[in-house]
Amino acid sequence: MDKQIISEIVGWFSIYSPVSWETFASGTRTLLATLTGGLLTFGFVLLKAARDRKETEIAAGTRALFTLMAMWNDTKQHQKEVVDPCRGKRDAWLNLHVSQPLNPDLTFVMQSAPSIFMQLFLEENRYRLATYIVEEHRRLATQVVWPKLEAAGIKIGGEARPEAEIQEIIGPAALKQMQVVTAGIITNFDENVRSMESAFKALRSELVRLFPKVKFVNFDFNPKEVQQPQPYFYPHGP
Repeated sequence: MDKQIISEIVGWFSIYSPVSWETFASGTRTLLATLTGGLLTFGFVLLKAARDRKETEIAAGTRALFTLMAMWNDTKQHQKEVVDPCRGKRDAWLNLHVSQPLNPDLTFVMQSAPSIFMQLFLEENRYRLATYIVEEHRRLATQVVWPKLEAAGIKIGGEARPEAEIQEIIGPAALKQMQVVTAGIITNFDENVRSMESAFKALRSELVRLFPKVKFVNFDFNPKEVQQPQPYFYPHGP
């Protein structure tokens, strides 16, 4: 800028403005420093928020993976120990093992990928249904069927009786309930074993895509076979 123009600007401030050029320049420097400091602070806040969000997503995804692993383990174990021994048998409703309730505690908070989150949400609902029908089967057996059999003089695990006699003792309503719940258990656990494996693999793939530098837990879906217990209710009658 030409020295004459600068001189005229300074003169204008000296004549028409009560603020001196030195004061104006000092104030401008202060303002710029304040703005710069504010922008830097805001940038650091954004970076920290992004880092915190990333760590939260990684932690949530890891928890979801471990939860799916635990759910699959419970479901697969129940399938092998309870469902498989009675699969395809006419009297499965009678000999299906009355097991302990499954663990209903779930933690699904990974929401960065909507499609994956929906799949996890569905798995959560399917698992809750599995816990419900296992508890319902236990309730029917211990509170309805067994008391009727004991009242008729039939001891659990005792001498074999014809299935028709057992059906007549417990009545058509209890029989139908046991048949429906037993079929539900077999279908639900077979489907859940497959869908949980699919959900785990989909979630892990998405996490690896989102956070390629993070090493996420993996899982072997082909564990060693477990020994299957024998049915212990009422074996086939003559």
